[in-house]
Amino acid sequence: ACRVRGGAVVLLTVYEFPKGYTAPTEKGAKPNYVSHGTPASVPGDGWQTRALAFTTKGNADYLKVSLITQTAGQAWFDDVELRDLSEPPDVVVPLAPRSVTVGPFFVLDGKGKESAEPTSARLSYDRDALRVSFECRESQVARMKATVTEDGAKVFTDDCVELFVKPQRDVAASYQVGVNSRGAKGFGIRAEIVRLFKTWHEVLPKPTRPAWEPKVQTGAKVGDDRWTVVVSVPWRDMGIEPRAGLELGANLTRRRHLGGEENSSWALMTGKTFHDAGQWGRFILGGDATSPTGRQVAGRASPPAPAIPDPADAKPAFAIRAYHSSAPLKGGLEEYKALVRTLAKLRFNTLMLEVNEKLKYERHPKIGHEYALTKAEMRDLVKFCRDLGFEVIPQVQTFGHFSYVLRHAEYRHLSEHAEPSPRWGFWNYCPSNPDTFKLVFDMFEEVIEVFQPKQFHIGHDEFTFMPIGVCERCKGTPPHELFSRGVAKLHEWLIGRGLKVLMWGDQLLAEHHGGPPHDTAKALPSIPRDIVICDWHYAPDEDFPSVRFFKGHGFPVIACGWFSPKNVANFSRVALEAKAEGYCMTTWWPPERVATTAETATGVALSGQFAWSPNRFKLDALPWHPTQALRATHFTPRSAGAYRTLDLSAHARTPLDETDVAAAPRGPLWSNGVPFEVTGKALVLSAKRPKAWQIPVGGRVAALHFLHCTTRPPKVIDHLYDRNNEMPKLVGRYTVHYEDG
Repeated sequence: ACRVRGGAVVLLTVYEFPKGYTAPTEKGAKPNYVSHGTPASVPGDGWQTRALAFTTKGNADYLKVSLITQTAGQAWFDDVELRDLSEPPDVVVPLAPRSVTVGPFFVLDGKGKESAEPTSARLSYDRDALRVSFECRESQVARMKATVTEDGAKVFTDDCVELFVKPQRDVAASYQVGVNSRGAKGFGIRAEIVRLFKTWHEVLPKPTRPAWEPKVQTGAKVGDDRWTVVVSVPWRDMGIEPRAGLELGANLTRRRHLGGEENSSWALMTGKTFHDAGQWGRFILGGDATSPTGRQVAGRASPPAPAIPDPADAKPAFAIRAYHSSAPLKGGLEEYKALVRTLAKLRFNTLMLEVNEKLKYERHPKIGHEYALTKAEMRDLVKFCRDLGFEVIPQVQTFGHFSYVLRHAEYRHLSEHAEPSPRWGFWNYCPSNPDTFKLVFDMFEEVIEVFQPKQFHIGHDEFTFMPIGVCERCKGTPPHELFSRGVAKLHEWLIGRGLKVLMWGDQLLAEHHGGPPHDTAKALPSIPRDIVICDWHYAPDEDFPSVRFFKGHGFPVIACGWFSPKNVANFSRVALEAKAEGYCMTTWWPPERVATTAETATGVALSGQFAWSPNRFKLDALPWHPTQALRATHFTPRSAGAYRTLDLSAHARTPLDETDVAAAPRGPLWSNGVPFEVTGKALVLSAKRPKAWQIPVGGRVAALHFLHCTTRPPKVIDHLYDRNNEMPKLVGRYTVHYEDG
């Protein structure tokens, strides 16, 4: 449907594209999409709604809409609406003086044909009555049937409009009000009939239709090309107590007798009568600007966050309980500080902060990100962390992961590769170029100046993602020698300044990244034994023999996992048995999303517990839910009275026990510091029946919080990034409509 001006010639076209559509490439080939629509002349004048109804084919995938007029100013091009006529319509009815207009009206044949003369209705309500204002276009006003002047059933034999209301969805009672162009009124009621048989032979009297005489107020006016009717129906006469969020079955109709009877209605209906309430639409009562829909949450306190790690274990299993992440940019600084506060509560005591381009370097300003922290800001952040009891270890990626420097033309001459990788860019620096280390040591000096650390992490992971030993300086030198020589230079420089060195261990393991074709694991004998190996593995394996391997070769080791529950539990246990120096949770996720992403929130909570005591709990016997436990610790809940719950009972019709999420908790539930009420029914989306629910909020609110879940997908992947698109990208969508548009 679209809004157009009378007198216009309009072409509203909908293009229907099949699944897998591709545009033809051969000249003269016809595209295989379907178009719906023909030019139409709009009668009368003034703005009105015109509609185009069509039936899609079984292979329809998506639609595009085109609206063309002969001249400017004849259509609202930003107000075209697509409506699924296979579902009953619904509308949020606002409190007066606001109103909402609905239309078009469809002929009573179920085929989607719009009435010959357009009809629209404007709706509003207050605490006393429901109000409807009909506008009926009519090109033959003088020939309208308007013979009835007194109230009564004969009104329905004239040209008239009607309002149908069904107060309760599960009760058959409904009310009917009809008004003709003279303002005469007619009423009808269809009451629920209950037959109570006491014996098999009992004969009940024929039920009588109860009388209904509401105090309805009406007004009518006839113009040159239209007639209008205003109807006000008291709530009391329908036994309705109005409240925001109340849902009513409803329909709006028009009877027209010119040239034969034409009946039309707001809801697309099949059959020959308006009285089939199962095909009606819905009115949902909205709220006002100061009284949002829903009831206030009161008398409920947020459950206290569980103690993590468990206080029963007084002494930690690992002296180093670390958390590794990228240093924040300016926009994420406060979120990172909030996360650090949470980590302190979970008894982490070490932060590995990957600096790279997140610092404004003074000697090499090009390297720093546009929103990188200044030295003063980074220094303040380090102090903030130390004041909470953390040792802060800076990391600067070297050898591999060096694209943050090599992407700049000024440093491109230091690249091992002449051309960038489509995925990795300019990945590795040349370890044989003296200028490489001059630059790296400049960066190290500025980082050390800011952090004043005791330990320094040099990175050195994943550099075999791109070939090494390929530039003119490195050709002919075995890759493992390039590796060990570079590490030796960095190690010598750092220990000369009194710093302990840390590095990743994957390139020293043949089964990880140190195998063929570069065989960098052969560098192991040449690596200084005082370097702390950060041995990272993210798979949910039962055993991690590399910890024992590195310990057996004389290295201090910190086991580094990520978010997988089995990874955290098993890796920490193996590390403890191998007498590793510590456990570290690594994360490659923005700090502002760690607590709100289920996988990372789970990983933080579990790492806090298992880094302190790997043997205290088994995963299936935890006394708390990891995700909710982390969020209860991280988010400071406001008082329950600050929230209102929106009642979804009018939409939630599927019992939870009949869904794939039958195990979902019932009753009060706090999530991310927000109180929810989970009932025994759910609102379930189905891909086979696309449907949008309109749920009125009805007022000013500071924020909207949603609680939803999805069922287990056909294929579950144990990875946060889903690079192969194996998980569904879009399950549903929320659209928020504001009063002012």
